[in-house]
Amino acid sequence: MLKPIGLTEGHYECRSLDETLPIFTDLLAAQVIERTEKQAVVKHPNTAWRLVIHQGGPDSKNKPHTNHYGFRVATSKEIPKAHQYISDHKAQYKIKSVTAPHEAHFAYSIYFKEPGGNDLEIEYYNPASNQTWPAERRDALDHAVDGSRFSRQRLHSAGDEPRHAELRR
Repeated sequence: MLKPIGLTEGHYECRSLDETLPIFTDLLAAQVIERTEKQAVVKHPNTAWRLVIHQGGPDSKNKPHTNHYGFRVATSKEIPKAHQYISDHKAQYKIKSVTAPHEAHFAYSIYFKEPGGNDLEIEYYNPASNQTWPAERRDALDHAVDGSRFSRQRLHSAGDEPRHAELRR
């Protein structure tokens, strides 16, 4: 039997790296750690694993909603702020749609469709509800990322303590 020691990498297809990467870097605090003409590797500071983003071209199909990636935030207050910020910047980032904040599967979250044809989720899980989750779901943040590490505006408002989430799928 295989004995893997962890999940180290995910793969993601988009239409255009130039349109999709700003979603990850500007909005979701990921860092580009490798880039070629048709592929980029991003990593969020709170996780060890990497996401390889492949440029599939303009004919790449929209992906099913069930294949989305989620970015966890540290407080429930960040969800409506994220909704407002993304709604206000839809044109800038070519975001196709954004849902209103809602509760589902123990999460308070929003979903948005990035220009590459993928849905992304910004989610908050209440730690108090953690006790009712199966053990494999109790993967809360170990620590928040200090916002001073990032040069651009993120999903927080001026004066808020910036705390960015881990990437999970």
